[in-house]
Amino acid sequence: MDIANLLKYCPKGTKLYSTAFGEVTLDRIDMNEEYPISVYKIDGAHTSFDEEGRYVKYYNSECVLFPSKDQRDWSKFRLPLKRGDIMMKADGTMPFI
Repeated sequence: MDIANLLKYCPKGTKLYSTAFGEVTLDRIDMNEEYPISVYKIDGAHTSFDEEGRYVKYYNSECVLFPSKDQRDWSKFRLPLKRGDIMMKADGTMPFI
């Protein structure tokens, strides 16, 4: 699953969970990088994951980045929205609140 595409619309600071580092916060998504998902660890150090949430690209390696400690299913992930946020389709049509 392409996690980077799921996260590219999330705001900086979105809380995520890594089995390797614990709680992390989203810094940015840069689709031009080999490791496009950039996060800050709890100690403030910066690290990155590939588009599938793997820390290091090895053959058959597993995703170690998840929506939360208790939610490990990216298919159930929803953008973190708050009341009053305005959403639009990518082509700029059909705004909704």
